[in-house]
Amino acid sequence: MGLNFPPINFEYWLSKWQSNQNKEAYFLPQMTNYSQIKKGITDLECEEEILTLVKKIQDPIQEKEAVLRVIDLIYRWGGRSGRMFYLQNQDKNKMPRKELAENQDLFHRYCDAIDLAKNGKASSKFLFQTIPGIGSSFASKHATFWSAYSRSPLIVIDSKIVGCFGIEKLEKFDLNYSYESVINEFNEFGKSLTPSLTSQQVERALFTFHLHFFNNENSGWTNKDVIELKNSEDFDIAAQIAEKLKFS
Repeated sequence: MGLNFPPINFEYWLSKWQSNQNKEAYFLPQMTNYSQIKKGITDLECEEEILTLVKKIQDPIQEKEAVLRVIDLIYRWGGRSGRMFYLQNQDKNKMPRKELAENQDLFHRYCDAIDLAKNGKASSKFLFQTIPGIGSSFASKHATFWSAYSRSPLIVIDSKIVGCFGIEKLEKFDLNYSYESVINEFNEFGKSLTPSLTSQQVERALFTFHLHFFNNENSGWTNKDVIELKNSEDFDIAAQIAEKLKFS
């Protein structure tokens, strides 16, 4: 079953992407146990440094500290939903970030996933996902950044993106759509637009659209004035999606 992309103004929402990235990146005090990244860094600054490091890193195993910095930047960029990566797991009494840094086998597995991503392989997402503490959403974020300079860059699929298709939970989306098929559909859909967009641009437009209208959990409208929402670009389409998400 194929994806039904909402008929939003993709060019408009893509143009709003960067302004939304100027907000302060997520910060959790426990992150300072592992990283010296300044507290007030913005999402855009995170993204710029990640892309600079990804381009420079040639041998991930030998450049461990640089790889770990990329990981910390991804979690700063990715927002609050990644906070558990820096907190102790009550069941196993382990901290995923610490475990990844100290367990050689785990770190080498992460580096194997980097190699796959650098070659534009969708399978990298699933290898990232085998690392303790990295769920589906953040696995796609890791895959996306490490694939940034490949011939086939990957894309982020999180709750915001699946919400644009009227699906509340990422878990349900993952059961019905393979990551590789979704990437292919985003590529083909982007080519069909005028002007054409890359799969990454389609994803960013959807993200910005969702950010404007809905909360992260797809359980309600965002905390904006009702008049502002109703006067927004593509409000009618957002209202139709809200009906599918059952909070209209």
